[in-house]
Order: sequence, then structure tokens, then C-alpha cells
Amino acid sequence: MGQRTLLPDGAEVVLDQLQVQGRDRILMVLRPAREGSCCPACQRRSERIHSWYRRRLRDLPWEGIPVRIELRVRRLFCDSEGCARRIFSEQLAKTAPRYARRTSRLSLALEQIRLALGGSAGSRLAEQLGILASDSTLLRQLRRRIAGEPASPRVLGIDAWAWRKGHRYGTILCDLERGKVIDLLADRSAESTERWLREHPGTAIISRDRAGLYARAAAQAAPGAVQVADRWHLLHNMTEALMEALTPHHRLLNEVAQAVEMTPAQATERTAPIELVSRARQRQQQNRQRRLARYEMVMEKVGQGLAQREIARVRFEPENRSALGRSRGFPGTQAWPSIFVRRSPPGVSGTALATGLPQRRAAMARIANSRLRGPAPYASRLAPKAIRAQNRASETESAPAPPASHVSAQGRLAGAEATRTGTALPG
Repeated sequence: MGQRTLLPDGAEVVLDQLQVQGRDRILMVLRPAREGSCCPACQRRSERIHSWYRRRLRDLPWEGIPVRIELRVRRLFCDSEGCARRIFSEQLAKTAPRYARRTSRLSLALEQIRLALGGSAGSRLAEQLGILASDSTLLRQLRRRIAGEPASPRVLGIDAWAWRKGHRYGTILCDLERGKVIDLLADRSAESTERWLREHPGTAIISRDRAGLYARAAAQAAPGAVQVADRWHLLHNMTEALMEALTPHHRLLNEVAQAVEMTPAQATERTAPIELVSRARQRQQQNRQRRLARYEMVMEKVGQGLAQREIARVRFEPENRSALGRSRGFPGTQAWPSIFVRRSPPGVSGTALATGLPQRRAAMARIANSRLRGPAPYASRLAPKAIRAQNRASETESAPAPPASHVSAQGRLAGAEATRTGTALPG
């Protein structure tokens, strides 16, 4: 802790005021003790004041009472012509670092507490001493210290890295046990590497490439360390050497490769890889086979001289639908008798054609009842219609011929043509 004084550092600051604010706070107003200060950029001393500003800091407690510091800091002009800074703030490093909210001696006390007790226990002890610090604050500062001050690596890796490939290179230093980058040097030289090794003693093993400058730096700065060549550079150099040795004989190597033939035993050992076909691929292949079968059937009919309409009829015949991948349709529709053809032949009147309609309905009902299994709604609907159709058919046979006014226009035209030519009507 150093010498115990009221002020954080008697050489840097001077006490202007000391105020007791109630029973729970003491306020100290401080100012710099020196007349001037040095510019942090050019290190030239300046005493010309630009302005003042205030910093509020926390200090060590006094008999359990928290102490606050109000520090008046100066801004000064830099009178150096070559300096890039025209105005700078006065630095009081022993009193408080830059951007700090605590004095240096309070930060040192908190560091000792967190290193000894940790987070929660350290926070309880600090509260008993009059220092306000939470457990999260103590742990955060502890992690920051561990990350900010890395220990010297036991196994160090040294290699070059490129600022711009082929033009400018630097040096990268890695901790090979932790797998982390430790530092980057601006150049690739033995002097900078030797300087870094002297500043970080304790390295036992140095892994490097085969460059002589890193070997000289390691031998001078860490003579007790074991130097090894890393695996990547060994494999890379071996590959380059092998390629240089075999390149002049590439023709001979090609002739030997062509002369070597596979033996029958090796050929039988080779098996074709098993092809895994997905369901989508299987459906695609099945669809292609159906399209191919349909195409071959159509081309066969074209070769036989059939017209397109006849080929279409053949394609949609019941026996060809399943082969071509078509649905079988409603049961009972594969073999309808020719009596269901409702197309009127030439010379036959519509009345004569309508005469056979009840017979067609009755035949349709019989076929449907014979094809359907068991009682079905369709059969129950067709049965009364079939009975009615049979009754109408018997009435039509016993009824007299319709008068001439009921004969259709087609029948009258056919009769007129027969009278003119002297031929008899059919039927």
C-alpha cells in the first residue's frame, strides 16, 4: 500500500478543501501540484492553460466513512509546431488512471480483496470496510486482469504473416498449448523477435519454420529452449523436394503407369456401388416406363396403317387401360353392348330410334345388377326403372302406329325421297 497519507499522492495533487457532508460522506477537493505538464505525443512541457474540468473519484474510506474526491484537471496548449495535438489533458497516473472512476489505491485494495475472497465474499467484506463494490464488479475486473496479462507460453509457435503478400511481412506468435494468438510483430526480423522473447521469459519449446532469422533470435534470447520444426513446414518442404526429384522423369512415370494392368483378382474384388433410389426416383421411372409402352403401342399401330382416330379407340379399350397405366373406371363399363350406342343410323327416324330406348335401360339395369356385389344404392335405384321400362316396352308393342303428324322431319324427308325415286323405306 505504500506510505499512508491523506492524499492519494502528495507529489501530484494538493488539497484545496475538505468537507464533511453529513455523517456518511467526506469530500476532498484536489488540484494538480505542478505548474505544467508534458504533452503525451511529443513529450514537450507546456504551462499555457486552455481550460479546467472536474473529475469525480471514489477513494479509500476513512474509519468506514466513504470518501469522494473532486479533482480539478487542466487542459493545456501544446506549442510544438510539429506535434499533431494542439490541446491535451494533464495526466495524473499515480492518483487515478485515464477514464477511471476510482483512485489507484482504491483499485489496489479491491484487487487484493477479490484475489483473496472472490466475488460474493469479497463484496461482503468491502461493504463492511465502507467500500461499495458488487460481486459482479469484482469478478469482471478479475477476468479483465487475467485476459490483459497473459503468462509467457511454455510452447511458443513463431511464423510469418503477410501485410501484403509478396511485399511486406510480419511475425505472429502463438501459444500452441492453448491454441491462441499472443502477439503480432510489425516486421519479420531477428531483432524484434529477440526483443519479444527477452520481455517474455519462460518459454521451454519454440516451434518455428526453417528460416535462419528465427533460429538466431531463439538461440540468443532463449538459449535453454528446445527448437523444433513444425509439422506443416516439414510436409511442405518434403513435398516440394519430391516434386523436384520426380519432375525430370515424368515421361518414364507415365509409361510405367500405362504398363501396369489390373490383375483379375483385383478386378473381381471391385464391386459396383449400390445405388440408393428414392421413392420419387422410382415413381419417375415407373411413369417413364408407362409413357414408353404407350409410345411403342402407338408407333406399332401407325406401322399397321391405322388412322389416328382408330389408334385412339384402341388406346382407350378396356384391355389396354391397365397396361398403359390408366384407371379401370366404374365397374360394369368395360363391355357395354352395342345396343347402348345412341347414334341414329342414316335413314332411320328419331321415333324409330326412341322405340328401343326402354330396352336399353332394362339391359343397363341387368348388367349393373350382375356386376355389383350385394345390395348397392345404385342397383336399388335402377331396379324400379328397369320394371317401368319393361312395362313401357310392352305397351309400346301393343299400341297402334303413331299418326303422320308425329313423324319426325327426317322421316318425312325420307318418305318424300322414296316416293320420288320409287324405292321402299327400310323396315
